[in-house]
Amino acid sequence: MRHILVVEDDAVVLRLCRTVLERQDYRVLAAFDANDALTVALPASELDLALIDIMLPGCSGTQLVERLRVDGMTAPVICMSGYPPSDLPALSCAAFLPKPFTPNQLLSLVRQLLR
Repeated sequence: MRHILVVEDDAVVLRLCRTVLERQDYRVLAAFDANDALTVALPASELDLALIDIMLPGCSGTQLVERLRVDGMTAPVICMSGYPPSDLPALSCAAFLPKPFTPNQLLSLVRQLLR
């Protein structure tokens, strides 16, 4: 079973991601912020993919990705945001998912990166 970390501070978006991914038999580790993510994601080396909102309270998604990398995560990262990439801090992501997105867009990108 593939393990996917989803970090999103909007409860509706987090629930959507979790529901869509779990219906495809992915194991979803859900978190509302960076601190929560560091708690549920460890050991980071066992993650297959991370889906992280760039604009998180307290710690940016980019900073979270850097911390997860230090902790041993080698999995690809999908960064998501309602802001265009040009308005965001430097991204260290394998792909960018603009909000709003459809379940099919989410699944397509996840499947592409997990091949």
